[in-house]
Amino acid sequence: KTVPLLSLKAIVSQISDQHPGLPIVLKLDCEGAEYDLVPLLQQAQLQQHIAVLMIEWHVKGSQPITDILTACGYTCFTPGIVAAQPTGFVYAVKNNHS
Repeated sequence: KTVPLLSLKAIVSQISDQHPGLPIVLKLDCEGAEYDLVPLLQQAQLQQHIAVLMIEWHVKGSQPITDILTACGYTCFTPGIVAAQPTGFVYAVKNNHS
């Protein structure tokens, strides 16, 4: 079976176009690709459309993700981080999202 491959920008733009004015909640569980995808959010200025992010991180920790999201205007939460764990979660809420 063939699975279509879409860019993150295309997906967020499509959802935003189909549901204008509604906040988007984005969940990323992409087995390590989060470190490539989160910078794309910033580069493509997708943060203007996304109100909440739920991201599972792997191996490299949460700091690279929270640094970018904070710079994009999100408040980040990283519950239950244990240094020895190879995975965890980042939850981010857009500040002043209307």
